[in-house]
Amino acid sequence: MHIQTIIMKKYQLFNLSMLMYLLLLGSCSSKMLFRPYVAKNPIEIKVENVFYNDIPYDVKPLTKFDIIVPKSNKKVPLVIFIHGGGFSGGDKADVYSRGKFAEEIKELTSKGIAYATINYSLLGNSEATNVMSCLNDSKRCLQYIRYHAKDFNVDENRIGLYGGSAGAGTSLWLAMSEEMKNNTSADPIEKKSTRVKAIAAYAAQASYDLYRWDDIFSDYTMTDAEIAKIIGPQKLAGFYGVSSISEINTSDITLMRADLDLGDLITADDPALWIQNPLKTDQKPGNLNELYHHYKHGEYLFKKAQKAGIKVYSSFPAKPFISQNYLDVVDFFAKHL
Repeated sequence: MHIQTIIMKKYQLFNLSMLMYLLLLGSCSSKMLFRPYVAKNPIEIKVENVFYNDIPYDVKPLTKFDIIVPKSNKKVPLVIFIHGGGFSGGDKADVYSRGKFAEEIKELTSKGIAYATINYSLLGNSEATNVMSCLNDSKRCLQYIRYHAKDFNVDENRIGLYGGSAGAGTSLWLAMSEEMKNNTSADPIEKKSTRVKAIAAYAAQASYDLYRWDDIFSDYTMTDAEIAKIIGPQKLAGFYGVSSISEINTSDITLMRADLDLGDLITADDPALWIQNPLKTDQKPGNLNELYHHYKHGEYLFKKAQKAGIKVYSSFPAKPFISQNYLDVVDFFAKHL
């Protein structure tokens, strides 16, 4: 048999296998699909619950999530956490051992709120060609969980997003974008809504159009060139999936940047927003940590949310500023879910 024919047959078989896998992901019962993922809790949870570990929501190596579901005779609300790491690092399991997150999981589940934590493809490997690849993975995970909400005993109409740093930006992008479901798709998961009830952004960035950051840091008269120097030209180019920063102003990348301008996505029909940028520096950013997590990002988003008329709860110790209606993140979700 001709070698090209052999390759083509193998390619067709691979595509058929992939299609069958995706159909199984979308159609298997919870007994068939999710029982193998039941595991021991990674942290001590006081309420009776079921913990599912490493459920795949797509076929890529990193596209998996965990979910802790308090046992209940009625559907429970859900918080989906998206980890940070500059879209090039971090892991869904970070919440079990880092910072305040483990205590928040305990508090949320004690209030009858389920908690999921997700992984997504990262920049620097073949699965993510640009930041949109990372964002779209998180979108699919939200839709996948919604598609299987009954299997998890989750109320698909009471879902909130919570993220740190890059995860905060991802949560903002998902929550503030217009509805992204695809009613014409052959994949039933893609027909699920991407709209949510509440969003919490911790150590957020205000835009992923990085050429808008001179506006965010206008009080310090920072230029695009200064910002690009701190980030690094190659890292900046890789963020958008191009080989050099000279390509960032091409028509395709300009359109992408507009879709990533988080503050400008905020409209009056968006969900309640909680923002905390805890970094205490009030000086002009001089390194990556200060540039990525400065309180000016949160302040920018707070003003945009206020202007749009959505409910917004904010705390910025560096300013210092705390909104009059401020709640801690657990009470925020308890109120809005």
